[in-house]
Amino acid sequence: MKYRLILTYIVIILLAVTVVRMYMITAMSSALYNDNKVNMMTKINIIATDIADVPPSAIEKTMDEDIIMLSIGNNSRIIVTNTDAVVIYDNAENIYVDSSGKVRLSPMIMSGLCGESTYNKVESEDVITTAASVPIMKNGEVSGVVYIESSANEIGAILSATERRINYLTVLLCAIAILLSFIFAGLFTAPIEKLIKKIKGQKDSRKMKIEAKGSGEIGELIESFNELIEELESQEEKRTAFVSNASHELKTPLSSIKLICDSVIAAGDSAPPEMVAEFLQDMNEEVDRLTNIVNDLLDLTRMDAAKYNENKKFVTGNLKDIVRGVAGSLTKIAMQKGVRLSLNCNSDIFMIMEKNKIWEAFYNITDNAIKYTPYGGKVEMFLEKDLYNAIFTVSDTGIGISKDEISKIFDRFYRVDKARSRETGGTGLGLSIALSAVEMHGGHIDVESEEGTGSVFRIYLPLA
Repeated sequence: MKYRLILTYIVIILLAVTVVRMYMITAMSSALYNDNKVNMMTKINIIATDIADVPPSAIEKTMDEDIIMLSIGNNSRIIVTNTDAVVIYDNAENIYVDSSGKVRLSPMIMSGLCGESTYNKVESEDVITTAASVPIMKNGEVSGVVYIESSANEIGAILSATERRINYLTVLLCAIAILLSFIFAGLFTAPIEKLIKKIKGQKDSRKMKIEAKGSGEIGELIESFNELIEELESQEEKRTAFVSNASHELKTPLSSIKLICDSVIAAGDSAPPEMVAEFLQDMNEEVDRLTNIVNDLLDLTRMDAAKYNENKKFVTGNLKDIVRGVAGSLTKIAMQKGVRLSLNCNSDIFMIMEKNKIWEAFYNITDNAIKYTPYGGKVEMFLEKDLYNAIFTVSDTGIGISKDEISKIFDRFYRVDKARSRETGGTGLGLSIALSAVEMHGGHIDVESEEGTGSVFRIYLPLA
């Protein structure tokens, strides 16, 4: 990643420097030749104005004066023609072959005779020449042409020297930029490389956390990684606790069954039938308890998988029918415990759901309330809705839950009162199953409780 980043920096820098270099050279060349054009056109227009009314016999004297006045050097050639393109003045003496009296039919002179002012630049291998021509106007008509050509080698020399300096500067800037690319790429990728080495070098997730140095995306990456590690640690702790609790819960009925079997074997054929029958009854109860634990574990496993499974069996159903069905199933159990169960559910509330899971969630919450409510107490069931949610509420006058334990009651195999849970036959998985079912529907459960007074469970299920 570091070297890819460096290569990217270098390519971008080289492209940027190349574009800037070309722009600077082009801009300077354009500026120099524009100045040359303005200078030549200014001088040639002054000459054309001065000789417009001068007779042919006095043109040479006037031209010589203008050349001196305008500081036109020997490297410039000035030609004046009449309307027939015949040269009437040429300062090329001792420089070029004098063309006085000859016809000069160059494109620029012909343009001047047509009343147009022109400027041109000609480049060869060793020589750069600029030329300009303007018409001589007399009484609104063209009476001749003034043509001037001059060496622009000085401009070429300036441009060459400037280009060399720009090239040197370009090389220097590229070298500095490449060096800085290595430095900054190292600074940017150092935390990531450290993160990778940390991950590769550590097998224990508790030692993988990285000190959150850096800012921007790198800092966010490190922070997100540390959060992920914390989540993994939390999940690992829950997994360990779950395996430990599950093993213990499964071991208890198996130990009881083993003990009963050993007792029957030890008694042998002399064991009284009454004792054998009692042992078999105890064994049957332990098998039922073991079966309940396994079934609850399977339910949890299926619901955990359903959270990530797109093929959920969701259908439209009426929550009122489910609540009434739960109340009907638990009425006899409540009566046997001497608990008064009441239901307040008059409105139809339709939503898309997996009916069996919702039924199980409502049943477990209500059954739990009945189990922990003493004789003579009451459990109330309510079903209502607001703008966004269906709300199922179960309130009881049971033993209550301490504030410290409210956050733990949905943990798998957790019991508020373990002794009483064993008496009621609970597995410690009912609330976990209820929460999983509710979360599978995008809902949540709120709990309010006070020790010795009772508890209120509210299940919120989104209607949309």
